[in-house]
Amino acid sequence: MAIDINDNVLKELINKVNNNNPIVICGSVFGGTGAGGVPTIANYLRNRFHDVPIIILDFVKWFELPRERDDEDKRLQCNSESGMFYFKDEIVGKVIDLNGEKVDKVNSCVLFGLKSLESDINYEEVGKQNEKKHFINLIAAVVANNSFHCSLDNLHGRNGLFPNKNAFYGYLIPAKGLNPSGLDVYLPSPDGNAKKATMDNIIKTAKAIERFLRFFENYINGGPPRLSFAPGLVLPKTLRMAINYMLDRKKCYEYFKRKTEQKRNDLKDWIEWYSELTRPGEFIIEQIEIESEDYNKAKRCPMSFLSRCINNIDVNEWKDKTKGKTDEEKAEEFVDQIIIQFRQEINIEFFRNT
Repeated sequence: MAIDINDNVLKELINKVNNNNPIVICGSVFGGTGAGGVPTIANYLRNRFHDVPIIILDFVKWFELPRERDDEDKRLQCNSESGMFYFKDEIVGKVIDLNGEKVDKVNSCVLFGLKSLESDINYEEVGKQNEKKHFINLIAAVVANNSFHCSLDNLHGRNGLFPNKNAFYGYLIPAKGLNPSGLDVYLPSPDGNAKKATMDNIIKTAKAIERFLRFFENYINGGPPRLSFAPGLVLPKTLRMAINYMLDRKKCYEYFKRKTEQKRNDLKDWIEWYSELTRPGEFIIEQIEIESEDYNKAKRCPMSFLSRCINNIDVNEWKDKTKGKTDEEKAEEFVDQIIIQFRQEINIEFFRNT
């Protein structure tokens, strides 16, 4: 399999590679194409960048097609098995880099599969395939994310993601099932050091942010909802300053509402997607709500929490970031800053006693 070094997409990829960052190559060996393409790309990149960590994430066959598609299923199985032999031969061992040194072809490889194949997957033609909602995709995304935000040295070891270096790895589901509380996610932070969180707390935070965004949307939409906001409360100082900075103050409420609704719906869709991933005995989703008393109080009377979060936004920094932008873009950036403040305050206030 040859790589065209003049390909514009490949050139753009090469230009973006930074020796301080790992390269994560994702694919599958369902039909054989990924089994050939992934290691070929890895070898090409290794020959050019001998110091860059290269990590391969590949899906092995984790579902079977309906019985009426047996011929197609057998063809894919044959291609997949043949491709795996090539895949293994190509990623294991050393390669000579441009400096004449022997380096590992890849630093780590994770193969994603299941103990038993899923059978409730419908056949779809190439080019018309929809996403398959399954927890294996979430786990793969977590592994990819962690590869960028946590050094390989920290990921190796008995309690790490990879038990050894330079070998095949399969993600094994614990005998009693995998609970999101046991799925660590490394997240970037302003100080440059990744912070570790568990998947269940990330979901709980997302759900709380979606709830407070809904309160803010209602507040912007035409007055305080009953029992949630006191009608006499004025706009938070920072929000008032942001509105005064807008070119069209009459339309700015519409922009704030629209962008808030978009961000909230994105979170809502993700939470709904996540809630459908339960697989008895394999992936177990339990309570995904923050249960602290402080959080319950904030839900009942959210205005104080909202005002504090909004007033924590650095307006001057927001103005600098949105200089020369449209009012709608300014509103979107402001809502993004609200979400950041929500996330910080939720972690500080509501997780301390859960």
